[in-house]
This record gives sequence, C-alpha cells and structure tokens, in this order.
Amino acid sequence: MDTYRRTLPAYRQSTGPPRRSVGGSGVSKFQICLTLLLCTLSFYAGLLRNLGIAGGRTPQLQAQATGYEERSKDLEREVKVLRDEIERMKREKDDHDEEHHAGDGDGGGVRVEGAQAEVKVLRAEIQRMKREKEDHDEEHHAGDNGETFAAGEAEERDGTSLDFGQTSWKKKSNVLVSRVLDGTYGFDIGIPPMYGYQGNEEAILFHHMDAVPMDGEGEFDRCKDLEVVLTKRNENGQCVLLMEHYKSGFVNRFMRIGENPPSLPWRKRNSASLDKGFAKVSTMIGNTPSHTDERPPTPNYSKKNWAGLTKYFNSFDAISERLSSILKGISRDNTVVVMVANAGVIELLTNFVCAARSRSIDINHIVVFATDQEGERVAADLGLAVFYDEGLFQDVPTEHAGYYGDETFESLMQVKVISVHLCMALGYNVLFQDVDIVWMKDPLPYLQDTNRAGDFDCYFEDDGARSMRYAPWFANSGFYYLRNNDRTKYLITSLLYSADQIINHRSHQQVLTHILNDHSTQFGLTIKVLAKDLFPGGKSFHHDKPYMLGWMKGELAEEPYMFHMCWTANKDDKLNYLQQMGEWFLKDECKNDQIRKGEDLLECCSAEPVVTCHFKDKPSIKPCEGSPNRDQNGKLFWQ
Repeated sequence: MDTYRRTLPAYRQSTGPPRRSVGGSGVSKFQICLTLLLCTLSFYAGLLRNLGIAGGRTPQLQAQATGYEERSKDLEREVKVLRDEIERMKREKDDHDEEHHAGDGDGGGVRVEGAQAEVKVLRAEIQRMKREKEDHDEEHHAGDNGETFAAGEAEERDGTSLDFGQTSWKKKSNVLVSRVLDGTYGFDIGIPPMYGYQGNEEAILFHHMDAVPMDGEGEFDRCKDLEVVLTKRNENGQCVLLMEHYKSGFVNRFMRIGENPPSLPWRKRNSASLDKGFAKVSTMIGNTPSHTDERPPTPNYSKKNWAGLTKYFNSFDAISERLSSILKGISRDNTVVVMVANAGVIELLTNFVCAARSRSIDINHIVVFATDQEGERVAADLGLAVFYDEGLFQDVPTEHAGYYGDETFESLMQVKVISVHLCMALGYNVLFQDVDIVWMKDPLPYLQDTNRAGDFDCYFEDDGARSMRYAPWFANSGFYYLRNNDRTKYLITSLLYSADQIINHRSHQQVLTHILNDHSTQFGLTIKVLAKDLFPGGKSFHHDKPYMLGWMKGELAEEPYMFHMCWTANKDDKLNYLQQMGEWFLKDECKNDQIRKGEDLLECCSAEPVVTCHFKDKPSIKPCEGSPNRDQNGKLFWQ
C-alpha cells in the first residue's frame, strides 16, 4: 500500500510519511526545465535559419545565408542530440524509480545530482549558441554600430565582394536604408521638387527584407506598398519615427517647445504637452515655435460661412438650371473654361480675349462668372458666355483687389469656388483660371493628353512658392484643371465648405493646400503640379532671369502655353509688366474708361502686342534702359 502511495503526486496522497523529492515532483520539474531548454534551442535555430534566408539578396549576402543555413542545421542536429539525451534521462528516471521503490534511496539521489550537472552543461551550450547568433547578427546587418557603405564601394567580407553600385546603404536591425543618388524613381508622384534640389536627398527604408532589390533591379522593383514621407533631411534636430502599428495616411507631428509654448498662444498652455518637452503641433506650420498661423476659424467666421452657404444652397437648383443651358452650348469635349470677373478687372479680361484672338486661339468654351452688371456687360460684348446672379453676388465688391488678401480679394475667392462647384456639379471637366493670364497656345490639348501631362485627377500651376504654408504641392489656385469624377467633385465641395478657413487665412490657396493633402491621403486623389517652363507665372517673372531672358529672346526649347501675372502687388503693376514683356494687346485709346462706355470692345484689340517700357530691371521684350528701376538696387534686365 505504501509503495503505490509513493507513485502518486503529493497532493493526491492522504497517508504516509513525507517522501524524498526524487521520484515524483522533483524529477517532473527537471523534465519541464529540459523541455523549455529544448524549445529555446529550437527557437534560435529557426531564427538563424530565417535570417539566413531573408538576407539572400546580393551575392555576398547569399553566401552568408548559405553559411547560416548550414549553421542552423548544425544547431538542429545538436537539438536532436539533446532530445535523445532527454529520452535517456527519462529512462534513467524510470530505472531510478524502480530502484528507489525497492529501497535504494541513496542511488537515486546520486543520479539526480548527475542529471543536474548535465542541465548546467546544456545551459552553457545555450549561452554559446546565443553568442554565435549575436555574431551572426553583426555580420548579417553589416554592423549594428551604424556602418555605412558609400556609393560604388565594395567591401571585402568572407572573401565575397559586397558591391552596392550607385546606391549608398546602411543596414540596421530589420530595416535596410538606401540613399538615392540620381533622384529618379521611374514614376511621377506629381510633387514639384524643392529649389536647389540636387537629386540625392532621398532615403528609402526597406522595412522588410523581401522588398530589398536584387542585383540589377531598381530600388522600388520589389516594393508592393510604398509610403512616401515628405520631410527635409537637413533641418536641425529632424527625427522620423517608424512606429509598428496599423497604417495611417497622416503624419503626427510633435515639436519641442518648452514649458510655455510661444507658438500656441491661442490654445491653453501645456494642454498638449508630452514627456520630454514635446507638444502636438500642426504639420503645416514652420519649424520654429514662432509660427502661429495654423488655428481653427473663429466662430464669427464660421457663422459668416454658414450664411453664405445657406444663400447658395437655397438658390442652387434655380442657378444650376440656368447655368446648364449656357454650358450645353459652349462645352468642348465635356469641358469648360471658367473665369470670374467684376468691373475692377475688365481691362485684364479684355486683354486675355484680345491676346487669344491675335493668336487665333478658340475661346468659345469659356464662361465668365460676372459678380456685377458691368462685368456681365463687358464679358458679353467680348463675345464670351457669361453668368450673373444678382442675389448670389450682390455682396461682392465691384472694385479690383487693392492687395493680396484684402476684403475684395477674399470675396472673389469665394465666388471662384462657387463657380467651379456649379460646373462640376453639372458634370463638366473644368479649367479654372484668373483674368491676369495670357495664352500663347490653347492649354487644353496638353492637359487632356495623358501621354504628356500624365494621368491625374487634377493639375495645378506651380505657384513657385517653396514655403511650409503651401507645401508640398505649391499649387497655384489661379490656374488648375479638374477632371470630373467623384474625387474632384468632393475636393471642390470640401473647399466650398471651408470658406471660413479662407476668411481666416485670407488665402484661397493655403486652404486648398490643406484639402489637397487630406484628399490625396483619404480618397487617393491624384495631383499633378505642372512644369514651370510650360506654365510659368510671376515667380519666374521676378526670380528666374535666365528663363525670362531666354523667353524674351525667343530662345526657349518650347514656347509656354500660358503666362500668369501672379506674385504681383496690384493691378497697375500687372498691366505694366504685361505691357513691357509684349503680352498686352489693347490699343492705347482703349483704357478702362473707354471699355466702360460700352463701345465695340473687339475694336480695342490689337493684332500685335502693344509694348511699353516701365522698368529697366524687370523682364521686357526689348531693352528698357531709359526707364527707372522697380526694385531697390535692381539691375538692368538685359545686362
């Protein structure tokens, strides 16, 4: 009876004296220990095998992988030996139990001590294999100390050449970093480059070894999913954290701003502070705590927006019916060109029409949204289709904007959004443009040719700005083309709903940038910023003398499609600059007063440009040495 009781676990025994912990629970713990050691060894063997396979990309790494696979097999053989050893120990345990039950207690204790000694040996073996794995990691990852292979460098290791060609690599943990030296991707992401871009600022992080290209392949050839993060490498203290999580199309930005953040005076201080002095900030502000321009609209601005939207949507059906009859008669390939004009800009509108007539460009698919009766009359006299609704536009000023962002400018911005929204709602593709534009060639054939312009939802003139405020698209809201689809319709609808932000920022363009960023991420909106040499504007006029001089001399490789006189303080300067660069086509006698009198406006058009010098330091079709400088310390343009 006592013999059978000793073979049961201790908690099942009800009688008898305490027994020695050799035949029951003591040996069971020993078995568990050995089993855990076996699992650990199997894990490391499998890990080494996987790492060897994952690294097989370049010939050198392939050779390493072969060595690691052989080492993994050796470890598996050792595991098999250890497994046999466990079976042997189990048999010895059974023998020990029999002997112990026969009364040989001392012999069992000696055997257990021997088994414990073998456990120590096994543990030492595990430590040896762990050190071997660490050595493998250092070799496989080219040094966890941040070792870098420069472009074209071949590193000798284990007798195999590690040649990375024209790409610089840095390997760390499970991330392999490549720096692109030629700045080419093989596809168009639509974003314009920064000024001074040398084509070697990008770094590619391969977050999985399967994405690493083989010899002779491009950097992206094995990428199944490409995340593009826009950031400036050379900014002080710039860090980018790759966090293991579900994918997000948005960047969460934090800035170290101190205890009393001067950059956030409009929110409660420290309300968003984190450990180590970081605070959550907008991705659209600059890189110093002094930038404060990104804030929500005030309640007053929002109420003003609600009132405007209420008026618009209450009359939407009636307005759409009237406009539909107009667009049906002028659309070309289901496309219309939209312009907005009031009495203050009729000279610029007339010049656009005269310039197009002088170059025999068809403009019969243009509709002008006039915000006053004067603008309506002039557009009609010029032979353009025109839409005017007094109830909708009665609060819009009749004069031209005095400066960028003033109240007139702000009001016209909202009309520009409404005009495009109406045409998009009726199913048309829309080319919107400001009145201070001149066409050299009809731009629509280019914009509708996917072989030349690319296949995108929307196309924008490059504003020329390279500031955080308009990053990353730098899209000019005065010239853009929208293909009619659900994405572009919702783009312009979102811009319509954001009129309070336009009021808040005094900028149609800044708000458009925000929405482009959101919609490209949320809805996959594709955006193309057009080349500045084919669609130049005021930035080129004021800051790209080689381009403008080549244009004025007739030496450009390809004539531009249009010119946009933006980046200019007021209407008077716009007229002066257009006149001296040979893009003014109104006769001298047709000033603003004559246009207002209601005479035959087409008689005001000149077949040849009317050139007048105003400033010697600004681009001109001919030298203007006798004219004053426009800018302080300006230099002769033709020098």
